[in-house]
Formats: sequence, C-alpha cells, structure tokens
Amino acid sequence: MGLFDKFKKKTKTETEAVPLYLYSEQELDEYEAFVQKNFGQYNQVMHEIVSPDIHLDIIMVPPTDENPFYKMVTMGMGAFKMDVPEELKEYELEYAELVLYLPPDWKVNSSEERDYWPLRYMKVLGRLPVNADTWLGFGHTVHGDEERRPFADNTKFNNILLLNACNLELQSLELRLSSGKKINFYHMFPLYQEELDYKLANSLDDLLELFDDADLFPVLNIRRKNYALGRGNGCIVSNRIVKENWNIGYLYRDEPMQGVPDSGWRFLKGDEDETYMSEAGNHSICALTELCKDDPDLKSLLDAPIGTCYIRVGEHTFIEDDGQHEIFMSRRVTM
Repeated sequence: MGLFDKFKKKTKTETEAVPLYLYSEQELDEYEAFVQKNFGQYNQVMHEIVSPDIHLDIIMVPPTDENPFYKMVTMGMGAFKMDVPEELKEYELEYAELVLYLPPDWKVNSSEERDYWPLRYMKVLGRLPVNADTWLGFGHTVHGDEERRPFADNTKFNNILLLNACNLELQSLELRLSSGKKINFYHMFPLYQEELDYKLANSLDDLLELFDDADLFPVLNIRRKNYALGRGNGCIVSNRIVKENWNIGYLYRDEPMQGVPDSGWRFLKGDEDETYMSEAGNHSICALTELCKDDPDLKSLLDAPIGTCYIRVGEHTFIEDDGQHEIFMSRRVTM
C-alpha cells in the first residue's frame, strides 16, 4: 500500500466538508514519486482535518546524515489553478507547491507558536490563492498580518519571500504531471521588515546581493543577520538642497531612527548650522533612490558605516572629511 493510499481511499461522512480542488489519484501517485526522488523517503504527513476548498497536507522528510535538516513540502496547493496575469500565461505559473527547510532540532510536532509558525504560514500561503483569488510566484512577498508584527516571540521575521525551490542537489524543481499540469515549487524564505523595505526600494537582486552565501542556503535560521538593517531608503535632506536647488556638499551617516525605514544618511549643502537643522521646517524626508537619480555619484558612498562623513570637493568628487578641505558648493542646473 502506498503512502497516500489511505488518504486517497478514505470516505467522507455527511458532516465533513468536501474539498473543491483535489489532485486525481494518478496525480497523487506522480507527486509522491517526485517528492521522494527529490527530497527523500518519509513516513510522516501532517494531514488536514477540515478541507473546505483544497486538501492541504504537509509532507515531512526527516533529517539524514547527508542532509541534516527537515524538508517540508506542501501537497494540495497545486490542485488549484491560480489566476495568473495574461501576459505571464506562456510560463505556465498557474500551479504551485511550497517548500521549507527546518533545522534538525526544530520541534516539528509542537503546537507552541514559536515552533509552529513556519508550518502555519505554509498553510496560510498555500491557501492564499484560493481564498484571495490571486496567485503566488517567484519574488512575491507576504506579510504575516496587517500590523507587520513578528511571526512569533523567538524571531523578528515578519514576512515571507518566495524563491524558486531546488532539490537536494541544488537543481531547479518543476513537475510535469501526466495530466499536463506543470507544478512549480517555491521556497519560503523569511525576511525582516528592513529587508522587505530594501527590496521594495531597490530590487530583489539588490537585496540578495547583500547576503553572505551561508545565509542564502535555505535552512531556516531565526538568528541570522538582518542584512538590510541601517539600509533603509529614507534619509533627511536640508531644504537648501530640496527647495533652493543647491548640490549636496556634506553628508554623514547617523544611527538610523527606529521603527521607520531610515538609512541614517543626512545630506546638507554644507553651511547649515545646528540651529538651522533643528528646525523641522528646514529639512525634508526623502528617498535615497531619488537622490541618486539626481546625483549618481552618491551611490558608491552609501554602504559606508555609521559615523562616516563625506564632503564634495569637485563637481563629481567626494572624499571623507578630514577637516583639511573646503566644501565645493554649487547649484543644480534646472530645466
């Protein structure tokens, strides 16, 4: 008897909800073979008790000596055809399943929220397309709730990024069923709020370039570094620049303000004093990306650490401020 035989053959009582979207028995057989080939043998499945729309189970492939982590794979999300935009139809993105890797010491059978949240959000994302009449795919991000709170008390992650999933040999995954459906697999990669802000202000490629290779390996690490901390897109800019069209002559990086996407960067013409900058009406909150469009020479400076100060000494030249050079001041040419 196959692992799914009992699931496929069980009968429904009159009081049980019948899912609207299910894999056929043939599709389940093919799915079972695919999961075992790409993730390994397993003997535990988190079966769903009530299934009003799709029957969404989670397969648990246990840690092995060769791959010492849990491989969690949804089963059932791909029975629902997602509403993919017309311009993307050629890529066959309508059907998807989710993958998540957990450390070997993770309490996968615990109902405590600090242990259960990764599995909870596998189910939340697995049902999102059918509940919200939407679709999920590569590069999409989903928050845990509208208030952007952390998933649990043991982490500050609060949103999930979807990346293309790979098998244990790091080969890309997709399953073509005999019915013709192409099932795409997406890995759930939790992010901090600052990382999401950075992605939205820049791009997914820019965000992933910040990561060390070790942290791009997809096993969940709730203690990993926040790679966008202090890299928010916000900054404070003197109104001599914003409203009077002076070029940036002096810039420094302060401690970012908490609770907002602040980079810590402050931009001045260069002759403002503390009294001037202490007046709220004399400066504006701007986006780094917009400043860099007007002044591309800034982009190479923005990774400097907190405490760094630069001055402009030429039309396209900045140096670290050593107190020995005068600031080159000029107005922007406006059309």
